[in-house]
Amino acid sequence: PENLRVCALPDGFEIARFPAQTDLMEPQGIAFTPDGGTLIFSSDAEGTLVLVDTSDWREVGRLKGHRRNVNALAVSPDGRWLASISLDRSLRLWDLPGRREVASRPIGTSESYSVAFSPDGTRLAATIGPSISIFSVPNLERIEGLSTPSGGTECVAFASDHELLAGSRDGSVTLFTLVPEKDSRNTVRFTHGFTQFFVNTASTGPAICLSPDKAALLCVFTNDTFAVWQLPSLQSTGELPLPVTNFSCAAISAHGETIAFADRAGNVVLWRVADGQVKPFARVGKWGHSLMAFSPDGRRLAFGGFGWHFVWDVASRKQTHTFPEANGSACMGIAFSPDGQSLVTGQFNGVVHYWPLNPSGHPQTFRGRQEQVKSLAFTDHGKTLITA
Repeated sequence: PENLRVCALPDGFEIARFPAQTDLMEPQGIAFTPDGGTLIFSSDAEGTLVLVDTSDWREVGRLKGHRRNVNALAVSPDGRWLASISLDRSLRLWDLPGRREVASRPIGTSESYSVAFSPDGTRLAATIGPSISIFSVPNLERIEGLSTPSGGTECVAFASDHELLAGSRDGSVTLFTLVPEKDSRNTVRFTHGFTQFFVNTASTGPAICLSPDKAALLCVFTNDTFAVWQLPSLQSTGELPLPVTNFSCAAISAHGETIAFADRAGNVVLWRVADGQVKPFARVGKWGHSLMAFSPDGRRLAFGGFGWHFVWDVASRKQTHTFPEANGSACMGIAFSPDGQSLVTGQFNGVVHYWPLNPSGHPQTFRGRQEQVKSLAFTDHGKTLITA
């Protein structure tokens, strides 16, 4: 069998080898994630994509969907998306952390051997026959078509978000200035109003929440249904029945993969977006809770209520931290830090609590206003906290 070899630079010493076959003498799709932590390659004539952890060169996953050899692969600059083009005449987009296909489209009868993401990750360029197509990410809508003067485009690469380089078979290179993207803002009209997050009979705000990575939006409606939208495409699940009665609150994990729902008695279930599977999680607290939040990595789930705050490990379904609220004030806002190593809560009495999750950390309390704190958000670097 043919092999894919990985060599160290600059001496060229072989450090890993993997079986990799093609059905024809065609290019083989190979790509590293931007951090170099994962190698992805097309392993066989059926288009199976293999993921390898480069720390120990072991296989950690496979992506299946193509039916023939994958010619080209590209990973978005943030490491979230993987694009693949195959001899089966299809272009596919994969959620790399979630290991799932999110979009696909046919590319006609022409073959393609090059694909590239724009630096901001919102556009995807692909050579298709003699021309170039530009697609939106993540819905793969074709937004622009280009052709080189000599035709026969072999490869593409973005020079900036609005400049594309294309190499042709005759050795020429063309620089394109891309058409500015149209305003991609969309409007969604709801047929039902939003319900509220509740603790006992008190409301802590409308039942709308954003995933930690801002990739998905969850809304719960007054007719006991909910819906999830992928952002920024606004692709929706449609309205689905709530998996709990006497709804209290909800939270959605990164990439919109899992939703936690709670009733007013404190019973929590986890709903998996991919297949709608519902699993009981636990009963948390004695009197229910007003808010929940997933950590950025989805491994922890935080709860806030009257006089207490809990953190649970999602995989083991065990409580790992308990933080009391000395004044018994209701939790009105809750958020994890970007690194997931601390929790902040906003209280009805205007107090903000900072709770480190490592044993050596020191809790802190801030009072900057007399009214309730209902919203909390960290800046991306985690050094600044914004409250409202």
